[in-house]
Amino acid sequence: MIPEISRTDRYYFVKIDRENIKSSTKKYSEKTTYNYLYCPDIEFDFGSIMHVDPLFGRNNGKPTYTYNRYTFQAEEKFQKIYDQMAYFSRSVVKFANGVYCRNKCTNNCQNSGFPRKYYRCVCPLHFGGLKCNTPKISTDRCKTGKCNYHFMSDRDQNNITILFTDILLPNSRCTRSNSYIDISYRHDRGTTGVTICKSMKALMIPPLLDEIFLYIHAFKQDNFMSINYYNYRRSKYLINYWSIA
Repeated sequence: MIPEISRTDRYYFVKIDRENIKSSTKKYSEKTTYNYLYCPDIEFDFGSIMHVDPLFGRNNGKPTYTYNRYTFQAEEKFQKIYDQMAYFSRSVVKFANGVYCRNKCTNNCQNSGFPRKYYRCVCPLHFGGLKCNTPKISTDRCKTGKCNYHFMSDRDQNNITILFTDILLPNSRCTRSNSYIDISYRHDRGTTGVTICKSMKALMIPPLLDEIFLYIHAFKQDNFMSINYYNYRRSKYLINYWSIA
């Protein structure tokens, strides 16, 4: 495994500030020469254990790198969910699977899934089915506390924006047993999405794709939020108000 900031495509996501890096740790920020093209669909993962902190290896009070893409996720609004049973992110497990199993199993899995024993697929959070080809969508207003939603543009080739406001998740300790929200908004559905596990006034997901998947885990009845979503370059709002009861 390599640090995320050592990826060959890192400049799409981060800018390395070499003058802020100690000489003893510069090797961790060098672009890799390792060939990992057998996993070309694994994108930069903000939630990977290999994504080092910007203050790691600094020689002054300044960060060793800054973000230039998906900054809304990289900033402090991005809250990690702690799971003792899943120490590695899904993309890390998929990468390791590709290293050791790529010549043994054909990957027919969809939506960034990957094969495991007996050719069954390991699917991302928002998908299911034998080949990960079925989006998980809740019905009947979802009163189970574990809810899946699929937002899709009603205009071809128009991306959508989602605005979350008045998010109330009191007493959450940011674990899988507490209340949290997971938002999948990138092409690689297996990479760590935006996660929210604390109350906040607002969060906007910019118009990057024409589909966004949302999972809400409601641990208590006093969780609340309002969701607005609309097509890019379209003035009319499509409003969906949602409250956990």
